[in-house]
Amino acid sequence: METIEIKGLELLNESERQVVNEKISKYSHKIKNWINNDFYLRILVKEHNKIEENKNKRKKYSIDLEISGQIPRMNASAFDWDLNKALNSAFQALLNEIEHRLHVSEKS
Repeated sequence: METIEIKGLELLNESERQVVNEKISKYSHKIKNWINNDFYLRILVKEHNKIEENKNKRKKYSIDLEISGQIPRMNASAFDWDLNKALNSAFQALLNEIEHRLHVSEKS
């Protein structure tokens, strides 16, 4: 059974939380199929530009991912002005790291 811990979700509004949850469900399913083991996934979402006078301006997001369990610990991170792009970049970096360290494509 995979365990997913999300930190920083309380900083986001409802639509941003929905985007995060959709991406997590999409990519956690893919990771589960790749590694065929239980894993622990920690996701840290940071929102930059939280100064009160900048409330109506664009926000920058940074995403830090860490996966561990019955596999070696792996990390990935990404940042972008668009939350969707930041999440996709971070998860793609994590998938690339999993492929690089575990050679998943050679096993199937």
